[in-house]
Amino acid sequence: MKYFFWIIGIVFGIGWLAGTGAGCANRIPPTGGPRDTLPPVLVSVVPADSTLNFKADKIVFTFDEFIQLDNISRNLLVSPTMPTNPIVTYRLRTVTVNLHDTLLKPNTTYTLDFGKALKDNNEGNVYENFTYIFSTGNHFDSLSISGKIINAETGTPDSTLLVLLFTQPEDSAVIKERPAYKARLNREGKFMFKNLPSGTFYLYAVKDESGLGRYSGKTQLFAFADDPVVLSPGSSVSDITLYAFVEASETEERTTSRGRQKSEKDPLQYSLNIKDSKLGLNTPLILTFADSLAEVNEGNIRITDTAFRQLMPDSLVLDSTGKIFNIHYPFQSGEEYRLILEEGFARDTIGRTNTSDTLRILTRTESEYGSLRMRFLNLNQDKNPILLLLQNNQVKYTYIFKNREVNLPLVEPGEYDLRIVYDENRNGQWDTGRFFEGRRQPEKVLPIHRKLTIRANWLNEVDIELER
Repeated sequence: MKYFFWIIGIVFGIGWLAGTGAGCANRIPPTGGPRDTLPPVLVSVVPADSTLNFKADKIVFTFDEFIQLDNISRNLLVSPTMPTNPIVTYRLRTVTVNLHDTLLKPNTTYTLDFGKALKDNNEGNVYENFTYIFSTGNHFDSLSISGKIINAETGTPDSTLLVLLFTQPEDSAVIKERPAYKARLNREGKFMFKNLPSGTFYLYAVKDESGLGRYSGKTQLFAFADDPVVLSPGSSVSDITLYAFVEASETEERTTSRGRQKSEKDPLQYSLNIKDSKLGLNTPLILTFADSLAEVNEGNIRITDTAFRQLMPDSLVLDSTGKIFNIHYPFQSGEEYRLILEEGFARDTIGRTNTSDTLRILTRTESEYGSLRMRFLNLNQDKNPILLLLQNNQVKYTYIFKNREVNLPLVEPGEYDLRIVYDENRNGQWDTGRFFEGRRQPEKVLPIHRKLTIRANWLNEVDIELER
């Protein structure tokens, strides 16, 4: 009998092991295979790509998998532009471009560039830069224009603009007319117009946030070529460089204020250029007002020492905007001062005035700064170079070269970007461009591709060889 129970135990144990999977590999449900990372593949197109004497009223593309279209109105570039944009639809594996209401020009080469519009339906893999070409004549135009876009203020390539070709010579065309051709920029800021006919073209680039492909105002990043581009049979044009600039900031363009209506009873608002409760050395004391001042009474402002003995400033200057008031005085390292503003010192354009106030001003010590010595081994001084030190794209220090060596005794610690401005008009700063007012290009900037780190209470020495 005991052998019977022993056999029963073995059978039960084997059954338990089989049920729990002990001693066996874990059973994992199928994952469905590796993730699809390939874009759709074009299977057929009717009419065929590169068709001559094109007369169809639609183009049908068939792919190897289900398709979706992403923002086709922004992604699809048709060159030359059409009076009426084609209607693009998709269903399952098919994309259809309807040209029913589009008037095609005779003997013209057309290109459809889908950009990033075509994706597979499951994983969203993009069929990038898919293009289709056809001609309404018996040949293809084969000329080209190529170049690059540089952000004039930074000196670096810009890939965010749309490049435009117009056939109208008037400057106003970039505002009022549709461009004849459009081209995108690649990651290096380069562009190319292909399949162009011979003729004269006018070249621009815009930050096309509206999607209209036009110049919309002085706050738009914009570039223009000085001269028209002339294409003759058998000759193309390459290596054009456009320098993009913003003509005016949004603050400069704004002519009306928003929000609550301001009243004469409101106090006049201002701020001081005080950092960490201290005024920097070698800088004026700056009062920045929220609105432009109509009147300043210099007799109602005083600088004193801690015993309230009056000190004579070198100068008091209100800038051209009426918002920035500079007090120039040789403030000493690690000292304490008083700024006394009596009521009625300043009045803005709606009649608001300041209240009386006495402010305690502490200055920083020299040991809180670092000193900088830089040597530029191959600087071309014929171009009137100026060195800019920037933080967060804001200019912190400007140095006009006297020779190839830079000496700055008081530089705030931190990390800086470096640029060199070629100061064409010798006014000591970078100047943006103007288009409708004299067609003036912005001043050129040479970026220095390295960071500068300044340590406090330290002589920071750097040698730099500029890129050619």
